[in-house]
Amino acid sequence: MEIFNWFVETLSTNFYFQVVVFATIFALFSYISKGKTPSTTMNKTYCLTLASLLIALSIVLTRFASAVIPLGGLPALRIGLGPIPIIIASLVLGPHWGFAVGAVADVVGVTLFPQGSPIFLIFVAQGLYGVLPHYFKLLFKGNSFINFLFTVSLTQLITGFITTIGLAHAFGWPLWEAYFLRLPTQLTLMILYSITVFLLNKIVQPVVAHRIVTHRR
Repeated sequence: MEIFNWFVETLSTNFYFQVVVFATIFALFSYISKGKTPSTTMNKTYCLTLASLLIALSIVLTRFASAVIPLGGLPALRIGLGPIPIIIASLVLGPHWGFAVGAVADVVGVTLFPQGSPIFLIFVAQGLYGVLPHYFKLLFKGNSFINFLFTVSLTQLITGFITTIGLAHAFGWPLWEAYFLRLPTQLTLMILYSITVFLLNKIVQPVVAHRIVTHRR
């Protein structure tokens, strides 16, 4: 437990440690999936166009179609659909494009519509929204709702915890108090995101599959 507490404390306060941990995780996942990702079978222009659309959607949904619930007078809880386009990018374009969608959407959103100082760990969490679903989907094969529930819930569990670490450090909150205060919202988002991603996947995947076939011809 002491090692875990040290890890969390260092992760929340040391920028270089944050970069090293994130780079290690990303390199590990890249090594695991060194085979083809969905984007390798699609035209790069098409990938860029789709990624740009998903970035714009994520920014709009995050900044204009979400509710921010304050805790202690600070914007601690955001309920909205902003991560969904990033998750879709991960599933249909792969982890590299997915990370780009999450990272760019966060940077552009914070720059154009600032709501306080940028928090690096929230940037990391937004990037991981575009990385983790791809790998969890490989683990939970199939397109059943249960598989999507596991994929999205694990993604939200990890990104939500990273976001909580960032918020706790930025606002001086006790970590576990902040975590349990945010937990009911996280559980709600797991279900909401799972249902939405499951339904959207039924629409998006056939379009992408058709594009792959067309590109191969």
